[in-house]
Amino acid sequence: LPTVVVIARPAVQERPHDPPLAVTCFGGFRVRIDGADADLRGLRPQARSLLRMLALNAGAPLHRELIADALWGELGTESALHALHVSISSLRRVLPIDDGSSRFIVERDGEAYRLGIADRAHCDLSDFDDHLADAATAKSRGDLASAVSGLHHALGLYSGDVLPEDGPAEWSIGARDRYRLRAAEAANSLAHLEAHLGDTRAAVAAASRAVEIDPWLDESWRTLVRMHRQAGDDVAALRAHDGYHRMREALGIE
Repeated sequence: LPTVVVIARPAVQERPHDPPLAVTCFGGFRVRIDGADADLRGLRPQARSLLRMLALNAGAPLHRELIADALWGELGTESALHALHVSISSLRRVLPIDDGSSRFIVERDGEAYRLGIADRAHCDLSDFDDHLADAATAKSRGDLASAVSGLHHALGLYSGDVLPEDGPAEWSIGARDRYRLRAAEAANSLAHLEAHLGDTRAAVAAASRAVEIDPWLDESWRTLVRMHRQAGDDVAALRAHDGYHRMREALGIE
């Protein structure tokens, strides 16, 4: 009988599907629908503000009266709620999600509204939170390498302040300050872990990142000085020490 040679075909790797909806808040607002950047130019400014406020809640529901009061409080309750409904209709019309489901970019949840985010990883804020939580869990069980990895992933997401385009808006300030502090503390923690694992160069880089993220934290400056000294760079340690004192002078502490 003739020999039959079977040539195996290489396995076809399925390309992961782009999420129907993904949002970015760090360093500037961005919406992606089915993998493509959404064009927000057809939205009125207040509809864009509503979209960013819901993104700040990372897919969790936000009561309609809180939204209306924060964005249209000066109009009175009925007019504010009407403005909210108009903006939601505008978001659904201008930014449709065409994935064969009945999902909208904004979904109703009782008396609240939420973004139609299918997975926490599709919002950089919740993804950042989850990586920090994973790092803390890993550190508590003594898995320092995984803790370092989690902190690196979290800091990789932090590309700048949360929603800088919203400036001094009251509803955005608290989250912006909170995430800035958490990112600086994560970088500071990473510096200590890298030093403990013997990578002084990575420790200095992490400590420098902590100061870069929030230059007004004493602990970050002290860590930077310490890491430079552990790396044997006394000149850089002195410069960091001088920077620390200039910061304290600017705050009126010294």
